[in-house]
Amino acid sequence: NATKESDYEDTHPLGRESHYWSAWGSYIFSMTNAKIDTDGDGQHDDASILYHTGSDEAYRTAILNTQVAVLKDEQTRVVLSIDLAEILKTASGEPIDLLANPNTHDISNLTLANQLMDNFAASLEVAK
Repeated sequence: NATKESDYEDTHPLGRESHYWSAWGSYIFSMTNAKIDTDGDGQHDDASILYHTGSDEAYRTAILNTQVAVLKDEQTRVVLSIDLAEILKTASGEPIDLLANPNTHDISNLTLANQLMDNFAASLEVAK
């Protein structure tokens, strides 16, 4: 997170302007967007969530111990899985109130973004 997208060529994975917030001086680490059906009519048009996380404070690492065979001249694939229900929980384990907390677009209040990133790191697994 110590670089910015303009440090790279457009074709480089870190050179994509859409993955960097210049106002925050940060790459976007994760994006969870959803439309919500609050009245049960089957139409997901009542509300939405925009959980985009970034900033040095929200940066997390995850260590996943697994064996991976990498063979010369062959493609190696590691599939990761996450449990979205686990990511969308409060520190006490209750579901996040999506209507009361619809987004994470405020650098001065990273409480929700930090919780989402803690949960993301904890729920990340190597798929079997």
